Amino acid sequence: CEGLLRWRPAGGSQVLPAAEFFPFLERSGLIVQVGKLVIESACRQYIAWREHPNVQSPVPVFVNMSAQQFAPSTMAEQLLDTLNKHGVPPAQLVIELEASTLGAANDDMRAQLQELRGRGVRLAVDDFGASECSFETLDRFTIDYAKIDRRILSRMQTEADEPLLDALHTILSTRSIAAVVQGVETEEQLSWLQARGWLMAQGYHLGKPQDGHDLTPLLAEPVR
Repeated sequence: CEGLLRWRPAGGSQVLPAAEFFPFLERSGLIVQVGKLVIESACRQYIAWREHPNVQSPVPVFVNMSAQQFAPSTMAEQLLDTLNKHGVPPAQLVIELEASTLGAANDDMRAQLQELRGRGVRLAVDDFGASECSFETLDRFTIDYAKIDRRILSRMQTEADEPLLDALHTILSTRSIAAVVQGVETEEQLSWLQARGWLMAQGYHLGKPQDGHDLTPLLAEPVR
């Protein structure tokens, strides 16, 4: 599960993050305060699922973060305090960062990420394969998940393109990094991935963004 932020102004229609309000949060510096609220919300939702009588095994929650949120040198400590306050095991939180953000991380940000990883918090790199993320970046950080950029799957239209995803699968597997293919919109794409050994995928074909309460029945279904 990935925590997604939505904004619906009073009397207005829903504004998608990338279109307008995320850039504003970044420019204004409010991303730090809003980011704390998102972590708090993710923790509360995880506990609600854990305490639900029909949810046997709550899934980890992925939360997107930006480089600005790591500017305060105490961010890692604050995040760990939040997890402890809510009783959320650190391993159940996955921090998701853009590939370009990891590539440009300064010493303080790297130190904070190492502290979080040392305490059990997991790390995912977003938009892998279609933005700045060298193999050196994979070596500098302990990456748990690589989320394959949706544009890579969307271009798999011919046999000549297919080896690209197969090569990514091999590279990540040898480094013990779990891969999540983003942008799965059709049953054909899902079947193609399953036939090649991919285990994790994300996209509207599998589930559209929805409220945590509405998602609970799906988590309560037995694993097949």
